Formats: sequence, C-alpha cells, structure tokens
Amino acid sequence: MRFKKFISNILDGRNIFFMAFMLVSALVIFSCRTVSVSQIWKGYRVLYVPVSASEESVLSVLAQSGCHDVISAGAQRIPLSTKFFNSLLDSSSYLEDRLGYFRDRDGDYRLYYIPDSYEKESEQAVNRLVREQHLSAGLDAKERYPFMVPLVVLALYAFLCVVSFKRLHFALPALFPLFLSFSRPFYPVVCGCCFLIFAIFLAGSVWGRKWAVSSVFKNFYVDALLLLALLLLFASSPSCLALALLALAASACAIFFLRELKIIKDRNSSFTYSLIFTARQIPIFYGRTARFLLCLLLPMFAFLLMFIFSAKFSRAFSVSGILMPSPVQVAGGRTSGTELPLDSAVLPNAEDYFKWAWGVISYPYLNLNVPHAPVQEGDKVVLPRYDENDRGVKRKDEVVLSYNNSFRRDMEKSISSLEYPAVEKLLKEQDRNVLVMYSATALGNSSSNGKKGDVFNLIVIVFSLCVPVVLCTIFYSFNRSRV
Repeated sequence: MRFKKFISNILDGRNIFFMAFMLVSALVIFSCRTVSVSQIWKGYRVLYVPVSASEESVLSVLAQSGCHDVISAGAQRIPLSTKFFNSLLDSSSYLEDRLGYFRDRDGDYRLYYIPDSYEKESEQAVNRLVREQHLSAGLDAKERYPFMVPLVVLALYAFLCVVSFKRLHFALPALFPLFLSFSRPFYPVVCGCCFLIFAIFLAGSVWGRKWAVSSVFKNFYVDALLLLALLLLFASSPSCLALALLALAASACAIFFLRELKIIKDRNSSFTYSLIFTARQIPIFYGRTARFLLCLLLPMFAFLLMFIFSAKFSRAFSVSGILMPSPVQVAGGRTSGTELPLDSAVLPNAEDYFKWAWGVISYPYLNLNVPHAPVQEGDKVVLPRYDENDRGVKRKDEVVLSYNNSFRRDMEKSISSLEYPAVEKLLKEQDRNVLVMYSATALGNSSSNGKKGDVFNLIVIVFSLCVPVVLCTIFYSFNRSRV
C-alpha cells in the first residue's frame, strides 16, 4: 500500500510535466544529431574512376545501384539558346572550359557528381566498381562518427558520479549535456559539455539547502564555466547553443523532479532530517573541487591528442594523389588580387555562366559594328519606343535587360528547369563568386552546421585546456575558503 501511494504521489501534475519535458528534451537532442561529412562540393559527392572505364559502363553501375541524376561529361548540352544562337560568334570559352569539371588535373580520372541524397547508393556503386571491375574508384573524403570523442565526456561523467557526494543529484541532471556530446560530437561542443557537466557537479553540493539557487548563480566559478560553455557552443553554431539551452532546461527539470521525490519520500517517512547549514554557508568551490577541476585537463588533453592524430592543418582534397576541381572561397571573386599557383587552372563558376547567358540573350540586341566589352554589373539593354499623341511622336526608352541579381535569379530558375543533369546545377548550389581550381589547398564544404576549420578546433581545445588552470590559479591566489 505504501509503495502504491508513493507511485500515485509521483504521478501528479508537476512530476508528469518534469518527466515529459526531460523525455522530450532527450528525444529532441538525439533527433538533431549531426555527424561531420566533408565533401568538396555542396550538395554533391564526387566519384572518380580511371579513364580506362567507359562512361556508359560507370553510369550503368550507378543506375543499377540506385543513383540517379548523376552529372557526367556525356550528359552535357547547351543549357541556353535562342534562335540566333547558331549565328553567334561567341568569344566566351565557357562551354569548353566547363568540361574541366569532369577530369582531374592530370587527365587520368573521369569525375562524376552524384547528389548527396544517394549516399548509401553511391558507396554501393563504388564497391561494385572496385570489386567487380577491379577499378581504383572512390568518393571524395567522408568522416565517420568519432566515437572516441563523446566517450571521453562519458568517462568524465562516470568519474564525477563516483566522487560526487550526492550521486543521483549529479547523475540525472548531467545526463542531458552528456546526451548533447553524443548528438554533436564536435570539439567545441564536447569541450562545452565538459564545462556544463562540471558546473552541475559543483552545484550539486548545495542542492536541497536554503538559498541554493541564488548561491549557485552568484558563484564565480559556476558562472564562469556556464558562460564559457555557452560561448563555445554558440561558436560552434546557433543550433548547438539552442540544444545546450534545452539541455540545461532539462537538467533544471531533473533537479526539481528530484526535489519533489524527496518531499514525497519525507512525507511518507516516519523520520526525516533537516539540513542545518544554508547554501550560503557551504563552499561550492574549495580545495577538493579545485583538484577535481584540474582533472578536466585529462579530457581536454585527450581531445588534443585526437585532434593531432586525426586532423590536418591544411585540408587537401587530393584523394589518393588525385587533384580534382575544388572550390576556394575568395572574397570578391577573382578580382580580389588573390595570388594563385602558377599550375592552377581556373575553372568557370556560376558567375561565368551568368555572363555567358547574358551574351546569348542579349545577342539579338547588339550592334555588330561596335566592339563590346565584357558585361559588368548594372549593364543594360535599352530599346527606344515611340508613342504618338496629340502633341506628336515622343520617344521613350525601355530597359529590356539588366545584368543584376534579378537576371541571375531568372537564370537560376532556368537551370532548375533543365531536364538533364547539367553541370550548371552543381554550380548553382555553390557561392556565385567561388574560385574553382585544381588545388591541393582547396577548401571543401561541410554538411555539418557544428563542423569548423581545423585551426578553430585547435584554438578551442587549447583554450579549454587553459580554463581549469586559470580558474585554479584564481582560486589559489585567494583564501581557499572563499567562494
């Protein structure tokens, strides 16, 4: 009877809300999981196959594996034409230059662009090409789930559970930052989760005492760890910060839920005890917890070792020595004065297509007796119109074409309506002014919002290594009993 009464007390309105919020939070955190996948091109994966394999045989294997809309050299057509196109003496080499996307720099491999929605199918196709046709085929780089990274956070969580005086008051609230580290296993996120878990560990020593909440949030060390954690998570991505705030809200619900359980247990017990000292009289950060804070150096050092052995300071999309067309982000496009390697062939980008399309569309309006400079932003095609009224005939100029963002959007719509896998669809997915070349220092795109550059990850890890040292230095510079 007493057990049934205890269960019925647990299942009251507030406790049901707390349990539901914790469950929903955990589901949301895991449903928003992200794993880093590095690709050269946004929206597409690159398949490289030796030129000895015919395009027809490769496309057949891809189709049998379930890959469709594959962009290949043989599928390319003229993406835009008018009835005057055949008489157009085109000075642009765009149509010829775009074929550079379908070979590596040395011409030993043909390249195919597969929509990344066919991830599993493309891997099956590569396995078939390698196993059945004995070809040295492959896809551009992809990173698998880094299991060791969140396992380090799990080890920290387990250690703090063991040394905590109130294990349940730490274990349940700290579960949600732990879940976040498994959902977003990126270095800035896991470093922030370590700080969140340790902040909960510090706060657990005073929960249940009078003025606990105000004491926790007025404590310099707890505040510093929370603030630094949120800054790291925000630096990773705004979505990571949102998930971290959700995890903290779930941790708060866990604390309130445990408090309600204690109240129910005391109500049904013949003997209860009261805590004499208030939270303001109990030090949150003292010699013992300072030593445990220094233990944070171990997971941070483990992250540093993982980074050193797995990351490359200059990411090169040179797969097995193959230099493939790769985008390089350059502010302002090609006119920014960026020095390029002498052996780097620059390939056309989306802006080059727009300029070529302008030449095709504006051709009927051009005066062939006058030389024309390359199109510039804001150029217009103006035709005279004449209106007759009571006062006579009046001329009125009409702008029929303008080279601006509106023109580019119209061209992007025309690309989307193409009924074949055009390379222009690949270009449309990238930044308009991206520089494309065969370069071992090209920067790829990441499909993960939490993935940052290697230099940023290194800075985060080194910064996180310094945090425990700085906080302990501050503590030992003052009286040990001060909080």
